[in-house]
Amino acid sequence: MSGRSGRHAEARRIDEMALNASGAFQSLLYDGWLLGHRSGPTKRLRCINPTYRSSLPLERKLAYCTDFYRTAGLPAIFRMLPFAQPVGLDAFLAERGWRCLR
Repeated sequence: MSGRSGRHAEARRIDEMALNASGAFQSLLYDGWLLGHRSGPTKRLRCINPTYRSSLPLERKLAYCTDFYRTAGLPAIFRMLPFAQPVGLDAFLAERGWRCLR
């Protein structure tokens, strides 16, 4: 791999290692997105990590994710990294009133 896709693949591997090492109390891989659940200030471990491609409609995934975090008593937070999937997810979320904090 070279260029942008190679950098994104390497960044994704590094992020996977960091997430695995930190061990969220509860996590669920839902159609390519990792939903982490842990109390405390560490957003990485209690947010939606849209890392991999998925097959479900985005509206359905968004509803599931917000329900997952509502049930846990936590806000739904998307962790948007350059390799987030699908491409354009940030625009999809913005169209529905979500804010992106960087």
